[in-house]
Formats: sequence, structure tokens, C-alpha cells
Amino acid sequence: MIAVVWSALTSRLAGPIATAVAVALACFLLATSLQVVGLKHKLANVSEKLAKANTSLSICKENTEKLSRSIADQNAAIEAARADDARRMREGAEAMRRARAGAVEANRRADAIRRQVSRDACGDDLILGSVR
Repeated sequence: MIAVVWSALTSRLAGPIATAVAVALACFLLATSLQVVGLKHKLANVSEKLAKANTSLSICKENTEKLSRSIADQNAAIEAARADDARRMREGAEAMRRARAGAVEANRRADAIRRQVSRDACGDDLILGSVR
């Protein structure tokens, strides 16, 4: 095979054509080799960027999960606080109702004492007796 190629390159008739073809093929081979080297370099860069992107994606997924859990915890805390507030409001309303009822009773007793004190001279004894 090499002998056939060599004889074609050294032939007077086909020599110049075969030499031009061989030079063109050598140029194409060099260009292709340079392209392969460039593509390997680009592939290495893209692979590095892909690895970084995968790492970032993993971190983002972890952060999203943590944030979702934190939001769920905060929502649960808010609901618990709302329930506690509602319970306190009910207790406060009940305490206010009892206080108003106690105030009505105290005012009734005070009015009774005032009526008796204005008629009697011994108001101090009546006051002390009604408090017991």
C-alpha cells in the first residue's frame, strides 16, 4: 500500500496531482486534529460547569426542603398562637362577665347600705355587718 502511494507521488504524470492531494489531506488531518483538541477542551469546560450546576442544584434542593419545613413549623406555631389567643379571649370574656355580675351585686349592696345609713345614725355598724 505504501509502495503504491510512493510510486504515485514520484510519478511524472500523477506526481504533482498526488502531491497536491496528499498536502490537502495532511492539512485536513491537521485541522481535524486541532478541532478535536478544541472540542476536548470545550468538553472539559462543559463537564466542569455541569458538575458545578449539579452541586448548586443539590444545595438548592436542600435549601428548599429546609425552607419548606421551616415554613410548615412557623405555620403550625401561628395556628397554635391563634388557638391560644381564642382561648384567652373566651377566658377574658368570661372573667369580664363575672366581674360585671360582681359589680352589679356590689352596687346593689352599696345602695342598700346607703339607704340605711342615711336613715340611721349607726351607719358604721351596718357597714361592718354587711361586709361580713
